[in-house]
Amino acid sequence: VRTAGTYSCTVTDSCGNQKTDELTVNYHTPWTLTAGSPITKCAADTVLLPTTPGLHSISWYPANQVINMPAGLPGAIASTTTDYILTGKDQFECPVKDHWLLSIWPTPVISLGADTTICPEGSAVLVAPVGFSSYLWSTGLLSRQINTSMPGKYWVFATDDHGCHASDSIQVKTFTSPLPKIIGNTWICRGQPTELNAGNFSSYLWQDGSQQQFLTVSDTGYYHVSVTDTHHCSAVADLHIATVQELPAHFLPPDTSVCAGFFTVISALRSYNKYVWSTGETGASIKVSQAGRYQLKVMNEKGCVGVDSCLVVSKDCEAKIWFPNAFTPNGDGNNDIFRLKFPGHAANYHLEIFNRWGQRIFNSNDPSAGWNGDTSGQKQPAGVYIWMVHWSSLDGVAQQKKGSVVLIR
Repeated sequence: VRTAGTYSCTVTDSCGNQKTDELTVNYHTPWTLTAGSPITKCAADTVLLPTTPGLHSISWYPANQVINMPAGLPGAIASTTTDYILTGKDQFECPVKDHWLLSIWPTPVISLGADTTICPEGSAVLVAPVGFSSYLWSTGLLSRQINTSMPGKYWVFATDDHGCHASDSIQVKTFTSPLPKIIGNTWICRGQPTELNAGNFSSYLWQDGSQQQFLTVSDTGYYHVSVTDTHHCSAVADLHIATVQELPAHFLPPDTSVCAGFFTVISALRSYNKYVWSTGETGASIKVSQAGRYQLKVMNEKGCVGVDSCLVVSKDCEAKIWFPNAFTPNGDGNNDIFRLKFPGHAANYHLEIFNRWGQRIFNSNDPSAGWNGDTSGQKQPAGVYIWMVHWSSLDGVAQQKKGSVVLIR
């Protein structure tokens, strides 16, 4: 039946007996179910689902977007807009059904940017984006931006106008501090500038305003430089030049002389780290056979440079009459000529050479001249030859000396 009223039923058995009974069907007004007004929540939030007193056997769909809240109340966890369906029964076991729309506010996004690195003495400004009504930093500050000079991990928790939350974190690191050191001496050589080196960095600023890596100074004092590396981190170094070192001086012997045709040795009177002679030689001493002024530049252990000179004059010295006892005129440039070994001043000098038959085959008045083993363009045979020399000493006394020489071929 679908209509309210009293319904009767009469039955008759096989004996003709009848029995009648009645049933009254009442009409109940259908339950009007209102699940509640649609709401909007943040994607990460959970809200209570509406309940209607008087219903039982309640179910919500989709079931996987529903959880049990405290006290057994159902909660909606959908992160996207969802049409929840409520079903149940009233006290008369009549089924009821309704819809409840749950909308989602746009999920806020917050970014603090990439991790950053600061100089040891520097600081970083961490800025959260606009579009939020409140901010909470890990430091406890509530402003949109904070300033920090300490390395570490920082986070911000922000809330927008709908009460939705977003968070992000950033790592603040510290560059290694530049460690400048001025390379240079703590002394200066008198009258000689010295160079200071600030090392290899991106930029420089010395106390006099210079902006180069190197600074040339000529006096004692305190010198400092501020350097900046490739990370724009700065540091300062200083150097105290405290003393003045005297230059090396008077380190060569007095002026001297050399006999014509001979040599003399000029030596530094003291030991130094470096020597440079005007001849180009770099030892502590040189041999000289020519007259002239010889200059020596030296550097001591402090790097101070000094210059001194020695004048060498030429003089005539009495020759030393000495001849070799053999010679080899083979053209090899070694002992090819028979001559006076130590020529010098020899007045009235006269040298004669004789073969074994007493024939004179060579003679000369020049102390520097000698015999090459030939006579009139003819090579003389190997053998023993006699020589005789006459000269006058410096005091005018006539001198004579003779001997023999072996010609080897």
